[in-house]
Amino acid sequence: MVKNHLVPETEVVGVNPVGEEQRLKVEETLESEEKRELSPEQQEALLSTMQSRFEAHPERHEGVEWHKVRASLDANPEKLWSLQQLEETGGEPDVFMADEEGFVIGDCSAESPIGRRNVTFDRRCEEILNKMENEEPAKGNAVDLTAKWGAELMSEEQYNYLQGLNPIDLKTWNWLRTKPDGNGAYNFHRLYNDKVGQSRTALWTQMDNGGFRCVLRFSWA
Repeated sequence: MVKNHLVPETEVVGVNPVGEEQRLKVEETLESEEKRELSPEQQEALLSTMQSRFEAHPERHEGVEWHKVRASLDANPEKLWSLQQLEETGGEPDVFMADEEGFVIGDCSAESPIGRRNVTFDRRCEEILNKMENEEPAKGNAVDLTAKWGAELMSEEQYNYLQGLNPIDLKTWNWLRTKPDGNGAYNFHRLYNDKVGQSRTALWTQMDNGGFRCVLRFSWA
């Protein structure tokens, strides 16, 4: 199998402590409130869509075989529900990173997923925006929605890798996860015209041409 070099876990989990604490609390609440599973019919429909996309874009996963991916997906039915959320919101998820340990499925849509626009970065920023005069209320925030779906925000490293496979976001931007900067600031920023970090913005910004991308990790079955 050809290595696509997964970003080491130590490099991609460097998130702002406030945002990470919020994410964990949301996940804990949702686990007790919601049963996350798809019906057999929904599973087969999702897997059929995933297979068609996988076969249509071999450049994203050179050396990776679908039957091995399918075995890992079948072994993680709880993650299929998460994958369905990415699909339903326009992420067009596909395998784009893999190594001997497993693979990453992420949002590979050409532009920011259409069902995730007009969101702030996190709940605190959403509350700030919603208190501003002459501003439309946000349609949620990236941290809470990602946690609700059991996924992770795509990291800057993962985004750069995906950009090397297929140019994306020529007209849109996304909230991403980045490494800590050491000064206590939020470590997230937007992307615009396929250039990472070219334009930073207030975390309570929400626009109709910006959203967020997610990833899901799987181990080989």
